Amino acid sequence: DAGTDGKFIFNAGEFDELVPSTT
Repeated sequence: DAGTDGKFIFNAGEFDELVPSTT
């Protein structure tokens, strides 16, 4: 899963919880 908030893009679920995931 990818979490993006316009500043960060992480293709990892572990980072999804760190940023607002709006994919």
